[in-house]
Amino acid sequence: MISAVLFKKKMKPLRIYIEKSAKSTLDIDEIKYTFKTLLVTAGFGFVFTSDKNSEKIDICYSKNPTEGCKMFIKMESVERERIGIPVRVVRSNGLTLLSFTDDLENKEAIVRVEEGTYLLNDVILSTFYLLSGWQEKYVSRDRWDRHNIEEVYLYKKKMLSEPLINCYALFLKQMFTRYSEPLPLWPFGKKYGLALTHDVDYPDMICHIETLRYMWACRGRTKVDKLLSIVTGKESFWRFSDWVALEKSKGLTSAFYFCGFKGSLFRYLFLAPDPFYDVKTPKFRELIRTLHGDGFEVGMHASYLSYRSPVVFASEKKTVEDALGAPVSGNRHHYWHMDPDNPADTAFIHDRIGLVYDSSLGFEKRCGFRRGICYPFHIYSSDEKHSANTLQLPPSLMDDHLFGHASYSHFKDWKIEIDALLDVVRDVGGIFVTDYHVRGFNDTFYPGWRESYEYLLERITQRNDFYCDTPSNIAKYVLDRESKIMEISSDEDCPLDK
Repeated sequence: MISAVLFKKKMKPLRIYIEKSAKSTLDIDEIKYTFKTLLVTAGFGFVFTSDKNSEKIDICYSKNPTEGCKMFIKMESVERERIGIPVRVVRSNGLTLLSFTDDLENKEAIVRVEEGTYLLNDVILSTFYLLSGWQEKYVSRDRWDRHNIEEVYLYKKKMLSEPLINCYALFLKQMFTRYSEPLPLWPFGKKYGLALTHDVDYPDMICHIETLRYMWACRGRTKVDKLLSIVTGKESFWRFSDWVALEKSKGLTSAFYFCGFKGSLFRYLFLAPDPFYDVKTPKFRELIRTLHGDGFEVGMHASYLSYRSPVVFASEKKTVEDALGAPVSGNRHHYWHMDPDNPADTAFIHDRIGLVYDSSLGFEKRCGFRRGICYPFHIYSSDEKHSANTLQLPPSLMDDHLFGHASYSHFKDWKIEIDALLDVVRDVGGIFVTDYHVRGFNDTFYPGWRESYEYLLERITQRNDFYCDTPSNIAKYVLDRESKIMEISSDEDCPLDK
């Protein structure tokens, strides 16, 4: 790893001029948040300056270019109220931008190089549109608040598996490395990050329910011995040791997210689909402490409606912490159910209850990159005018994406989809976050799930170019990297929140 002292000596912050225009689609805080996210991902410090003539500017974001700047990003003129579904996709030189007007002078992302200056169309507006989840306002949801994926713009354009924002950051890195040395994305010279996670939803099989489910699923093909195994309790969803053994055999570690709220079948059917188990029982306390003692992370799996109350959310966190006997730093929402109308509000609850990271911003019905990014980032609130402190680790792939929701896939089969996602994360230096449910190791009820995980791990470990750790340790590394960048960054207009 690069020390903070050595980093400061080698790196010169990029100077950024932002035109303060009344016609700007985004306000100044949104623009600065977007630049910060892009440049932190790329590994550069930055200085926001209001005087475009004081020194040579590295990046100018305005209607008209500043003389002598190295990169000019042309601010797109469109009224905020008119921002909806993108009008077109603009591609060139490996970049894909979203455009919201019909009057672009140029139909390419990178327009041209003129006297040593790169001219780009509005990558800042594209980035904020994606990071803020702007597109999600135009997508309907089902009874469980899951987005109807067919209406998602990125899905319709077959772009959900493209981390567009990482591509923008990579372009900035390639452009400015000749002037300043960026901070590496990952430690030990690794190319990309890997976070393996497991949601604990249904670890105790309810035999009479699963007997009926098996008989219905295998109508006319029911096997008597298998049926007896289910009835007598030999079939099990309690497969923690299997996951641990598999990951240990590959030299990997993971996180298990436990729910601190005990639901019921009645509640599941008529109110909220929460898990039925109780982490306060000796059985779960022993399991949780054994996992933790074995080097695996234990996090919380916030209940379906927890986002409505910080008090309830904090209580669930404490319940898991009491079972663990140690603090919990990470979370994933059950059904990925943050506030469906404004996930940023939930992110600020994460801050209030002391979470270091969350990993819930994915689409329930399709894998890929919901916010166009596969690197940890902070969720921004336009109402609060700043971002949450809690880090978001964007999930890349869930087991049910490949099977239960396979009909939505644009790929020929799940192996090709896994390969495509893994390759693109590796190419852009992102993080690959998996979400496999503990019960999925049961081949009777979830055929193919375990096989897909084994295939994924085999593909990953074929090359020693990944940094795998618990999500908590990854989050701490990313936040430390970010703090080093912020130490050499500043805002000449106002104090910079570091």
